[in-house]
Amino acid sequence: MDCGREAPLRLGGLSAKKKPFHTAGVLAHCVEKGHLSRGAYVADPLPEPRTAAQTVGVVYSEENEFFRPIFAGVDAELRDAGYRPAALFEGRQEGGEDRLLRRLGEDKVCGLIAVPSRVDAEHRELIRLVTRHFPVVLMDHYLPGISCDAVTTDNEADMEAMTRHLLGLGHRRIGFITETVQYPYSTSVRERNAGVKRALRAAGITDADQWVVAHGPPELGDPEFLNNVDRAIETLFRRSRDRQLTAIMCVTDSLARAAAACLERRGLRVPDDLSLTGFDDLAWSAEFTPPLTTVAQPLDRIGRRAVRLLLDRLQHPEQPPVRVVLDYRLVLRASTAPPPVL
Repeated sequence: MDCGREAPLRLGGLSAKKKPFHTAGVLAHCVEKGHLSRGAYVADPLPEPRTAAQTVGVVYSEENEFFRPIFAGVDAELRDAGYRPAALFEGRQEGGEDRLLRRLGEDKVCGLIAVPSRVDAEHRELIRLVTRHFPVVLMDHYLPGISCDAVTTDNEADMEAMTRHLLGLGHRRIGFITETVQYPYSTSVRERNAGVKRALRAAGITDADQWVVAHGPPELGDPEFLNNVDRAIETLFRRSRDRQLTAIMCVTDSLARAAAACLERRGLRVPDDLSLTGFDDLAWSAEFTPPLTTVAQPLDRIGRRAVRLLLDRLQHPEQPPVRVVLDYRLVLRASTAPPPVL
């Protein structure tokens, strides 16, 4: 079984080679291909208790093109500071986060950097660690109502700015395809939804809620992924009446890539027939056909800043928790244009 070899990837106007996976990437790839079942996998061996003072637990549930730069930043910053990362991959399995954190144990690491799992309803073990004042830093999203160090971007302002960009081009029928949010802790998605609605309402579009459609399972590997996205697009066309929809925003770049494939299948061209936007500025987005207008997040900086926040916490445990909100950047490319003359 050669799970680490390069394989061609083609979806929605992009053809590229996957880079060789690191350890966690191989595990995720094997799960995707059915060679392994989903569960808890350890990317680095768990440390012995005697080395805990120089070891930081790094827990995550998704291994994809968005999170890889974040965790590369975490890994580099930890090693530069003389710490050893113990990375654990949960695999988006319900309850997996709790099991991993119990396995990790407070006696084996001096602190924890984590992305809260989006398939966990309560985060009991994570919240237990926080309330016991164990050093924890969260990334990408945070736990509302729980005082804990975190590093995020301003997701609501990011998406509000993108919506204003489309409004400034003259679009009024703007659809937004987002992810289904099952639990209260998916703050990044919730804030992006809120940013779109706020910008639409500020522009006098009072029926903003009907232009936000959730597409179902967010996993790219899910066999129903493209069908769910296509159904979301069909819902937007139906709600727009007479197919007057002129722009589609997507909550992530990966979702925008899928939407582009669905639009092409319908015989629609971006941006001639509809403008299209994403969020994240993933590595392929500039090479997309057409190049994708998106929001750039400082992914490497998110990881590095989380490490510095954890090291500060280790030095000053009495300080109140800090939430660091990093700047975003609109990246305007050829996938957006003024609406067609109808």
